[in-house]
Amino acid sequence: MHGATYRTLRQTDAVHVWQGRVPDSFDPAALAVLSPGERETAARRPAPVGTRYARVHAEVRRILAGYLDADPGELRVGRWPCPRCPDPAHGRPRLEFPRTGLDFNLSHSGAHWLLAVTAERPVGVDLENARPAADLWTTSAAVMSPSELRHLRGLPDEAARTAAYYRAWTRKEAVVKASGVGVVADLRAVEVRPHEPAPVLVRHAEPRGPQLWLVRDLPLGPGRYGALATEPELRGPVLLIDPAGPGTAVVPVRDGGAPLQGPLPDGVPSRRMPLPDGQPPHRMPLPDGEPPHRLPLPDVEPSHRLPLPDVEPSHRLPLPDGVPPLHAPVPGGVPPFQVSVPEGEPPRR
Repeated sequence: MHGATYRTLRQTDAVHVWQGRVPDSFDPAALAVLSPGERETAARRPAPVGTRYARVHAEVRRILAGYLDADPGELRVGRWPCPRCPDPAHGRPRLEFPRTGLDFNLSHSGAHWLLAVTAERPVGVDLENARPAADLWTTSAAVMSPSELRHLRGLPDEAARTAAYYRAWTRKEAVVKASGVGVVADLRAVEVRPHEPAPVLVRHAEPRGPQLWLVRDLPLGPGRYGALATEPELRGPVLLIDPAGPGTAVVPVRDGGAPLQGPLPDGVPSRRMPLPDGQPPHRMPLPDGEPPHRLPLPDVEPSHRLPLPDVEPSHRLPLPDGVPPLHAPVPGGVPPFQVSVPEGEPPRR
């Protein structure tokens, strides 16, 4: 069991991205926590793919159970409906038991895997191990938009083209997995601008769910590429967690304070305000029961509230004719209001 809890994850509005590598050897303990369907899937696949599948899915169950203080073998995993069709094979994964707001997404490539975990927010993650460069051009035309293809062909060398290809591919996959449509989406229509540094805002319209996604590149080391897609309103930190590292290594994914790239909808800030010492705006996980605290921002602090409707209802009582409303600062989180006063006395707070 790890130390993170669902309560802390929800309080901090964080995304935990777990990473690891599984050996190819058979593990009876992994099979013991899998569902009958997962064991059948592992048995159908040839070695080492089947053994990797079993180990990765056992690891997913242990991590999710750790947030909920549950038995990994008792988790029941299903899928949300696809936004486009009733096919249950490619909707976003979900926990059917125990009932919870925990949301997660898994990706694996070879022996490596990534698991993104959030509370009450959709999330998508993708991981790719680099293949020989010659293999890339057999798929580029099928997954890249015309502008993305022009960018790839204009790069000076094979190394730059390989990096741009995987940056584009993982960003696209993270978005369509977060939306729940997966591989049925036309990836050529998902513009992710690989020539721009992350984070980027990517528009991807589906009949249900968010229409805009904030996509980050994940620093996974040489030869591996990863991307994470979340709602733009996410305000907490993105933490990259390696359970095999010393003391379970946790690394914040930095955005560098750069302006958000892409079209901005109402309510999404055009750039992040700098925090002291150059830190990106995020909150770190807190102990259970401790309320989240925000670091002070210089001059103007952006709102950390969820987007409101176009017109926010007034909390002021009606004033007599000719009496202007008085505005005064109130503590954070307390809505402005006016109380009734004796006739003839000016309104005050």
